Amino acid sequence: MPQREVHLRDYLITLRKHDFFICLSFLLIVGTALTISIRLPKTYSASTLIELVQPTSSPPVSSTSLFQSVLSGGVDRTEMETIAQRFSTESMLKSAIENLENEKIGGVRYLPSVGKLRQSLKARIIPDTHYIQLSVRLTEEEGGERNAALLMNQLVAEIQSLRRQKKTTEATRRLDLLNGKLTTLFDQVEFDEEQALRFARQNGSPLTWFPMLSKLIERRAELREQLEQIKWGLEAAQLELNHLHREIEEWPEYSKLSETMGQEAIWQYRREHLESLELQRLGLTERASESAPEVKGIDAQIKSLRNKLSNSSSKDQVVTSTTHGVSPIYTGIQERLIDLRTSIPRAEHNLQRVMFQLEEIDQELQQSIEQIPGNELTLDKLKRGINARYSLITEIYKQILEAEILLAESSLQSVRGGIEIVDAATPRKIPVSPRLKFILVIAGVIGGSVGISIALLMEYFGNT
Repeated sequence: MPQREVHLRDYLITLRKHDFFICLSFLLIVGTALTISIRLPKTYSASTLIELVQPTSSPPVSSTSLFQSVLSGGVDRTEMETIAQRFSTESMLKSAIENLENEKIGGVRYLPSVGKLRQSLKARIIPDTHYIQLSVRLTEEEGGERNAALLMNQLVAEIQSLRRQKKTTEATRRLDLLNGKLTTLFDQVEFDEEQALRFARQNGSPLTWFPMLSKLIERRAELREQLEQIKWGLEAAQLELNHLHREIEEWPEYSKLSETMGQEAIWQYRREHLESLELQRLGLTERASESAPEVKGIDAQIKSLRNKLSNSSSKDQVVTSTTHGVSPIYTGIQERLIDLRTSIPRAEHNLQRVMFQLEEIDQELQQSIEQIPGNELTLDKLKRGINARYSLITEIYKQILEAEILLAESSLQSVRGGIEIVDAATPRKIPVSPRLKFILVIAGVIGGSVGISIALLMEYFGNT
């Protein structure tokens, strides 16, 4: 027998035929769900939203932590997860409950056990933010929305106090350590500076080394030039001395200095005596006659003298006088020889003295050149040590300032322990369970589905 073709109308007829069973199934299941929902205890939820505030200045982190911080948008995800897990720890819940009980808040005694609270407490990190949402659910018998809000706020206060105390302790301990290290560094810097000062007093510094070295080099150049001049002068003196020795042998010691020509003394005497007799004759002729015997005697003398004068030649009348003495050229050569014989030993002595000074300058210059690199290296080493410690002191001052900033931030009332309460937990009268509308919708869907299934099964087996 061939099968009959089934249409949608046939299904609708079947459902209409068995509508009683469908409605009965729907009402039974919906009624049962409603009864159970009404009899279920009401559960209330309280939630709070907190923000993890990053410190203004934080110590340097490693490259791995920096990479993780960049990936997480600048938030320390590890710290946020630690805080979220810390809320559900047994010690935290016990401390919060004990503090609520110490404040003598009524109804706290209805709170459930710590184990049950750990199951109902949820801490969720909101992605890409600094926020952590904390929520808990409590039934009416456990205090409902009131105890849930009190517990949330108390847990946040507890974590703030713990983190504040931890940060304060860490900052205080850090300040003590940094101040102690700072004192030690200042003592080391003072010791290094004394060493550098002592070294500079004993060995000088670049401010004195290089001018002293330049002065030694200039002094050496002056001595070298002076040595060359003395050697040149000594060689010239030796050559001049040899030349003068040859010259003095060629020149006579004595030479004619002057030659004087004058009248002969006897002729001159006769001439003068003749003139005197003529004057006497004139005087006698004035007093007596020419025939006087005195006049005749004078005439005879005059005649005799004139004869003698006329008999003498012109050579006898002129007398030549020659003066001889030491030759001035010979004397000049001797004086120059004497000067050279005294100046050459003096020049040789100056030469020895300059050579000795030059040797001393060379030794001092060599010693300075050998000592300056070692001294400069030692002084640079001391300076680098002092500069390194000053850099460390600067870094410690920065760390101290950061620790003081962290200490000041942890003492803020609005952001205690680096946690700020964005939304505090408040009691809400609307229960989160049971959800009657949702339960009735689900129960209606299930009841209708069961009724339709029963109708289709009855029609199938009835036709068979």
